[in-house]
This record gives sequence, structure tokens and C-alpha cells, in this order.
Amino acid sequence: MSEPGLLPVGLTLGLTAGLAAALVSALAAWLLVRLARWAGWIDGEGVAIIGGPAVLGGLLFAGGLLSPQGLESSWAGAAAVPALLLALAVGIVDDLLPGGLSPLQKVVGQLVAAGPLVLLDSPVLLGSGEWLGGAAWAAVVLLGAVLVLNLLNTYDNSDGAAVSLGLLALAAPLPAAAGALGGFLPFNLGPSRRGGRPAAYLGDSGSHLLGMLVVLSPAAWPALALPALDLSRLSVERWLRGSRPWIGDREHLAHRLEARGLRRGWILAALLGVSMPSIVLGGLGGVRDQPSMLIGGLAGTAFLYLIAWRGSLAVEPPGSSTA
Repeated sequence: MSEPGLLPVGLTLGLTAGLAAALVSALAAWLLVRLARWAGWIDGEGVAIIGGPAVLGGLLFAGGLLSPQGLESSWAGAAAVPALLLALAVGIVDDLLPGGLSPLQKVVGQLVAAGPLVLLDSPVLLGSGEWLGGAAWAAVVLLGAVLVLNLLNTYDNSDGAAVSLGLLALAAPLPAAAGALGGFLPFNLGPSRRGGRPAAYLGDSGSHLLGMLVVLSPAAWPALALPALDLSRLSVERWLRGSRPWIGDREHLAHRLEARGLRRGWILAALLGVSMPSIVLGGLGGVRDQPSMLIGGLAGTAFLYLIAWRGSLAVEPPGSSTA
């Protein structure tokens, strides 16, 4: 029991881990941004795509503060570290390969990244799946992980959107992860000297790492409501106009808000506002096993998304391009 007037031990450790992760992540991002041009780790706009290694650096450092065994005993047993590293590796290959991975290659890589969750019998995910057969539950875990990775990958279409969503969603269940994302966030928001662009993007390495962190954190799953709604709408629209759901364009909600003339900060505020019911009410409902609160949070985000999307229809978005 903690002494009167002091923070509980668990909260103190969480805050300490989050702060340590933020500092190390920020330092890693600062260094990697400066090395990125020399190493060719930049996108077509000349922005460093180093979010994955920067966030992972802070995360691994802070993970060691949580217990002598670090990350493995902190969240998901032996599955956590290999799953995170494999997700990061898939994203790095996609970032650095000219033209990136094909959709099929990316899905295969994502399945490989999710493999440890099945092969190493992660207690976070597999412990509650005894009512399904082993093969059936393994398929649910693998396909669910691929879905989450792609949701976060496609949601990373506006500066700070995916990082901020992950930060808020993971703040309670994984404070070290939230801290690592917080340390990287200024680089993903603050303009560099190159035409007002950010200093760094998450890249596929960062979005895949973030996706796996969410997979490993059931309390963060309700935060996926906005990415799921946006991608579902876009998939239907793309299919109806003869395209394919995985072919990018500039009709995400963030792009449509930009077409309305909103600046980056207001776009981010709008996206977070839409997500808040699912993050707060949905997260609490899931943790406290209160389905009504969970459903209310998800419904609140769906309602706010409908309002934001309908409001964005007043202006046609700019021409399509890969996002």
C-alpha cells in the first residue's frame, strides 16, 4: 500500500515509464531525422519516415523500467517483443522498397508479424479464446491483427492523426507506449524548414508498430472506431466508382476537412473530437465489462463521424492521389 499523499506504485511506475519513453523517443527522432537524408530514409516529399524506430527506441528503454524482464512480463508474455519487431520490419521494408510492397505482399508480411501471437500463445489474446477451437481462434487472431494493422496504416493520412489517436488510446493500458508516441508527436506536427512539412512521418514502420501495440492492448480497441468508419466508407465509395478499396486517394475525412479550408491543428482537433466517445466511454466500458457504456461510446463516435463527414461534403476534395 502506498503512503498517504503519494501516488500509487502502479501509477508512479506508469508515469515514470511514460516520461522515460517520451524523452528517449524524442532524442531518437531528433537523431534519426538528421541521419535520414544521408541514409535515404525519406519519402517523395523529402520528409524522414523514421517514426517506427524512434517510437520503438523509447518503448524498449521504458519497458526495462517496468520490471526486470521488461516488456515480456509487462504486457503479452513472450509474444510482445517478436510481434512488435516483426511488424516494424514489415513496415521498414515497405518504406524502403521502391514502389513499396504489393497489397498481397503486405498482407503476408502482416500475417507473419502476427504469428507470435499464436505460436507463442500470448495470454493477452489467446487466454480468452478457449471456447473456439485452436485453429479457429488462431485464424481470428491473425485476421484481426491484419485488420488492425491496416486500419492504423490507412489512418496515418494526416499529420499527427494516428500518433495522437494511439497516444490517447494507449495512455491507460500502456503508458510507456503512449509516452513514446508523445515524444515523437512534435516531429510529426512541427513544420521543418522544408515548406512547412513536418520533420518526420510515422511511415509504414511506425503505423505497423502502432497497430501491433493496439493489438496487444484490448483496452485500446474501441479507439479503432474512427479509422474503421472512415476506411469502410472509403472502401464502398472506391468500389462503386470502379476502383479498389486498397487504392489510395484524398477522400479520407481529414482530406475533406482540409478541402473545407481547415488548418492542420483544427483538423487534428476535429478527428480527436470525433474519436473521444469511443476512446473514453468505449475504453471504460470494455475495461469495466459494461456493454452499454462500450456501445454508447462507439455510437457516439459514429454519430459525430456522420456529422463531420456530411459537413465536409460541401466542398469537393482535390484530385485523387495515393495516400
